Amino acid sequence: MFQKTTGRTIEIGGQSYLYFAGTSYLGLHVNVDWHRLLIEGNALYGTHYGGSRLFRHVPDVYEQVETMFRAQTGQEAAVLCSSGTLAGQLLRQQVPSGAGKIYFRAHPSVGSFIAFDSVKTVHSSMELLKQVEQQEGQKEIWIFTNSVYPTLGEPSDWRWLAALPADKRIHLVIDDSHGIGILGAEGHGVFSLLPSMPDNVDITLFFSLGKAFSTPGAIIAGDIRLIQSIKRHPMWGGASPPPPGPLYALVKGGEIAQTCRQRLRYLIAQAEQLASSLGGIHLKGFPVFMYEMVGLAAYLKAKGVILSSFHYPTPESPLVSRVVLNSSHKVEDLVQTYGYIDNFRNKG
Repeated sequence: MFQKTTGRTIEIGGQSYLYFAGTSYLGLHVNVDWHRLLIEGNALYGTHYGGSRLFRHVPDVYEQVETMFRAQTGQEAAVLCSSGTLAGQLLRQQVPSGAGKIYFRAHPSVGSFIAFDSVKTVHSSMELLKQVEQQEGQKEIWIFTNSVYPTLGEPSDWRWLAALPADKRIHLVIDDSHGIGILGAEGHGVFSLLPSMPDNVDITLFFSLGKAFSTPGAIIAGDIRLIQSIKRHPMWGGASPPPPGPLYALVKGGEIAQTCRQRLRYLIAQAEQLASSLGGIHLKGFPVFMYEMVGLAAYLKAKGVILSSFHYPTPESPLVSRVVLNSSHKVEDLVQTYGYIDNFRNKG
């Protein structure tokens, strides 16, 4: 456990390390201008709203956040949830029991495969299309997937959408937790990059705000009937909403986030040059670089650098080692770290 962080460094046992882990890509968790907005928000609303969204008198910032992301995702409506995990669970509850259900590299937040009856799990677009075709008598199919699966270092390729059969109603549910705030020119996420949808395909987006935006809570954005149904669900009404102060910063801090986004993109470009000869897995323009070099994390720690390296999503899962950038890093941090990685690879 660490005692202190500056975003680019952490302190462990009194020793400072360069820190390339976590998912706070924009570095807002350590941004002093963002902190000022947090203080303003806490002064307005308090540090916590201890009530239900079903109550008539709730902080107005909740609706402001929903309006903001409804516009950014191009959807009819949006609803704020207390966490990304809850958002995934609420979406599961919207799937009719008789509908076809396919997980295409879906995040664990969507829930247990066992509890979700008759779900099909696929790992490639070819498998996905085959599963859709095999459900001959099924007229309604729900597909759960990701915009980016960072532990695999792979983006989603949407060309398969054009090959979906036109005689089935397809509900495409995309987890954009690692895309929102990062993907697209303005950081509006995967929606700005998706191709035109066939008439028989509906899109629902959901995402945690705790990645790029360093903010508690999550958003589900989709058609208005779906959002209204979620707002009637007891899991939503019974869950406390996220604290309003950080959401105030999110609404007011667009320019701060954009400045951090530009800084991050500059750092990513520098890292891509430094890492170009080192192998690994990397999605161009994304702040995550994955390596399968056994012993790399321990070697770097001895050099004063901490990577994201742990078994995910369960203790039995494969070890995933990644260099994760955020906007608080400096170019010299990258030069030093990639120099160490190059030395380690040459020694191996």
